[in-house]
Amino acid sequence: MNNIEISLKQKTWNIVAPENFNEVSGDQYLKMAHRLLALSRGSATIFSDIAEILNIKPSVWNQLSVAQRYTVRELVAWMDDPENHPTARQLIDSVTIDGCKLVGCQSSFGNTTWEEFIYADQFLISGRFKECAAVLYRPIRDPYTGETDIRIPFTKYGTDRRLPLFSKLDETTLFAIILNYRMMRRVSIEERYKNVFPSYMSGNDSETQEPADSNSGNFSWVNVHRTLLGENYFNENQYLQLNVHTVLHRMNEVIESNKNMKNGK
Repeated sequence: MNNIEISLKQKTWNIVAPENFNEVSGDQYLKMAHRLLALSRGSATIFSDIAEILNIKPSVWNQLSVAQRYTVRELVAWMDDPENHPTARQLIDSVTIDGCKLVGCQSSFGNTTWEEFIYADQFLISGRFKECAAVLYRPIRDPYTGETDIRIPFTKYGTDRRLPLFSKLDETTLFAIILNYRMMRRVSIEERYKNVFPSYMSGNDSETQEPADSNSGNFSWVNVHRTLLGENYFNENQYLQLNVHTVLHRMNEVIESNKNMKNGK
């Protein structure tokens, strides 16, 4: 955290400013997401929303010189560039829509199954963001004993049932959920399993998958899943319940081994 001391007319205020997305509160993150949406539309203010994010009172902020405001803004300039400042942290633990509390996955996809990942990620790739959120945010188990994932188990039928709720979610919160997902995906998955994503997501390895350019609409996690199952299709349900990291780690190892064999190592 950065500590900012503002002195005006013999009064001093101490402001605490986060240095990255790992240090923001949920409320701050939503305000940052709102600013990013405004920036994308060219409607963001230069300074005033910075004051709101950092909880600086207007009566204080309005007395600062342009140079002082610029100095404060520079301390949090990273928030306008999330692609280069990603985080593995879950920043929106839960949302409540029409009185229904829906809890998201853990940081780094710690409690995310292979099945829910391939559904959520396919929706993300397809630009179906409400569906992606409906996969990952689910009601609390009743009763919840603390011995399992706090969320009810994932099913595609439950996702369809929750979709009308997510159609009521405000634009900023939905954007914040998807942005957080992208940042967690970058840090926790793409950067960790580098052998998997160049081959499956860019379509550069014709021996492992059909052309799989994620931007072309041709990529299918379901096809990847079926290829992985091979003759073990009778164990599909068990396979789907594995943690996403278990599956991707194994995929990463296999691809690395195949590369080494090709190179004669």
